[in-house]
Amino acid sequence: NVCYESLLITQGASEALIFIFMTCCDPGDEIVIFDPTYANYIGFGAISGVNLVPVPCELTSGFHLPSREEIEMRFSNRTRAILLCNPNNPTGTVYSKKELRLLLDLCEENNIFLVLDETYREMVYGVAEVNSILNLAPDNPRVIVIDSLSKRFSLCGARIGCIITCNDDVKRACFNIAQARLSAASIEQHAAAFMLRTCGKEQLEVTRKLYHSRRDVLIEGLQRIEGIETVVPEGAFYVIV
Repeated sequence: NVCYESLLITQGASEALIFIFMTCCDPGDEIVIFDPTYANYIGFGAISGVNLVPVPCELTSGFHLPSREEIEMRFSNRTRAILLCNPNNPTGTVYSKKELRLLLDLCEENNIFLVLDETYREMVYGVAEVNSILNLAPDNPRVIVIDSLSKRFSLCGARIGCIITCNDDVKRACFNIAQARLSAASIEQHAAAFMLRTCGKEQLEVTRKLYHSRRDVLIEGLQRIEGIETVVPEGAFYVIV
């Protein structure tokens, strides 16, 4: 559970990420990401003047995180944050508590932010429930969560997302930027509130099972094609081939 004081409503997760890039970094600063990555992160970096530093992840490991040493190699004196999408777009990887703890430890040791994009949190298949960083570190001021209703309720066009953090400085800076565009559209906010009130876990489970069945059909078809290499996605609704 998150108290409303920790939330800032944004025009989708995209605007939330741009706000965080601008708040946590100066132009020329760096954010460590994991490759393959969500392509729009690159655009958000370009808009805000932030350099994204990729850490390669391998298909052979299911695109899970590489070693601590390989991640630390990408750090510099301009590193300001680590950004991870969990469950991952586009790899479908769901990261373990151990992996999240590793990133949190690195951020603590290097005095940087840990930004988790949890837009696909309910879309997991055949694994334990996704490990939200808010369960591991609910009151950590260097933890920032990005969320959206677009995938959960198929509301992509409504553009309703949010930033979740207990860091008052980050919230204040993001709010100041948000004032420049006045507000997320109030009609969409009312629609989002209705969905949150009326669509319980049962409805989300119907959606999750539908994507699960589609994933299985796709993987079964790919496995019949000679020469194709892929990994079975653990979450989200993408596959790397």
